[in-house]
Amino acid sequence: MKKIPIVFIVAIMFFIGGLGMLIVALKLPLDSPVTTIGGPGTFPALVLIVLIFFSGLLMLVEYRKMKNDSVVLLKFEKGDLKRILLVVTVSFIYLLVIEATGYLIATFGFTAMLLWLFGLRKKVSFAVITIVYPLIIFFVFKMLLKIPLP
Repeated sequence: MKKIPIVFIVAIMFFIGGLGMLIVALKLPLDSPVTTIGGPGTFPALVLIVLIFFSGLLMLVEYRKMKNDSVVLLKFEKGDLKRILLVVTVSFIYLLVIEATGYLIATFGFTAMLLWLFGLRKKVSFAVITIVYPLIIFFVFKMLLKIPLP
């Protein structure tokens, strides 16, 4: 029995995730009365179309490699699958919570949980990354780009 290469699995995840995000991005206006280059949904839609295209291309390339058996096979270490499922679960919870709590509070918790799952235990680094990263993203989108976050 052949094992599925990790690159193929990641390509599938990006393809499906890109499709899901594209559906959300297309709900944003694609035109704008202010500019001629498009509205708030134009850039995300273009980036996601490129992501979907290249992840689909990568899936095809990896599928052909699997048929020829010239591929490094996927081998999970003990606990890897559990960690993957935890990251997916935390991401899903983040998507559910962000509307109710807002971007900053949800992202503080999401970042903290991911850092903990990936083994960062240094208190200063943990606190700085958990607090500073969401604040920088918030500042860039809200203050510089004038794009409201949830």
